[in-house]
Order: sequence, then structure tokens, then C-alpha cells
Amino acid sequence: MERNAQVRSDVPVRRYQTESGARIVADLGASVADASVEVLGDVALVVVERADGEDRQFEIDLPTGSLADTFIRNGILTIEVNEA
Repeated sequence: MERNAQVRSDVPVRRYQTESGARIVADLGASVADASVEVLGDVALVVVERADGEDRQFEIDLPTGSLADTFIRNGILTIEVNEA
């Protein structure tokens, strides 16, 4: 199952259901100079510093569960959650 969501910003976020839980994927863009993700309960706080100096911050609501993995590669943020 796939659904698109806009999450308090213009960053497109997709959510996929997996056998073990959920995978959340956000396209941060090719011009990302640096990015960080902090998970606070069921919310991921994402801070993005772009190459043009523009900083952006937004939140992604997470499904209930225990966080399995969070990584950013080539401007794509992936959060994998094992659902409880």
C-alpha cells in the first residue's frame, strides 16, 4: 500500500507498508548540503541545509512502533519502522 502525503512543508513524503512495519521515504532534493533527523516519540524532526544556504525544518509523523533505521542517501531520507 502506498500513499502520498505533504508533511508541514513542500517535501513529498511516501509511506509504504512492509512485512515488518512501514518505510517512509522523503525526497529532500539534490541540493542538500547537510541534513539531520531526530526521532522524538512518534515524530521525526528533519533539518535540511541546502547548498544555496537555505535551511528548512519539518516534521514527519511516524507510525507507532520501534524505530529500526534512519538514513539519508543522495538527498533521499528513508525511515524504517518496525510496528509493535
